[in-house]
Amino acid sequence: MKTNLKKRLLEWCPQPKTPTSKLKNQTVIHNFFNQKMTITKIAFITLAAIIVLFAFIQIYVPARYHPTYGIWAERLAEEPATYFILDSPDPLVSQAISNPGTSVFTDSLEGTQIDDLIRQHDTGNIKTNGSFYQIGILCGDSFPPLALSWLYLISIFALPILAIAIAIISALMIARFLLKKKTGKADMPAG
Repeated sequence: MKTNLKKRLLEWCPQPKTPTSKLKNQTVIHNFFNQKMTITKIAFITLAAIIVLFAFIQIYVPARYHPTYGIWAERLAEEPATYFILDSPDPLVSQAISNPGTSVFTDSLEGTQIDDLIRQHDTGNIKTNGSFYQIGILCGDSFPPLALSWLYLISIFALPILAIAIAIISALMIARFLLKKKTGKADMPAG
C-alpha cells in the first residue's frame, strides 16, 4: 500500500532526474551552510555580529548625545548701562524675543550671529525695535553613560580591525570550501 501511494505521488509531482544550473547553485550554497559549524564559521558569525553592534553604536551615540544650545531673551524695563543696537535680528533671536523667558533650542549656533555679537560687544544687552532685552546663550551637553562611552571609544578603533579580520576569515572560508569542492571532498546530497 505504501509503495502505491509513493508511486502515485511521484507520478502526480514528478522530480527532475538532473538538477538544473540553478538547482546546482542552490545545492552548493545549501552544502556550504549545512556543513558542521567549524571554528572559522563561528568566528565569522561572531565578528559579523560584533561589527553590526559597533556600527549601531557609531550611529546611535552621536545622534542621541550631542550638544544643544538655547537662546533666551528677557525684556528689560530700563535702559542698561551697556548695550548694542541690533537692527535686524536673525530668526532664532527673533523667536527668543517674541517669547521672553523661554529658550529657543538649536543643535548648532551656525544659524545665528548673536554669540559673536555678545563676545564682540562684551554684553548680552541689546536694543531692537525700541525695546531693550538681555540675550543669553545656554550650552547643554548631554553625555552618554560611562559604559556606552567606553563602547563608543572601543568601537572607533575596533570596527576597522574587525572589518579586516572578517574579510580575512571569509576569504579563508571561501578558499577552504572551493578547495574541498575541487578535490571532491564536499558533501553532495544524493540526487
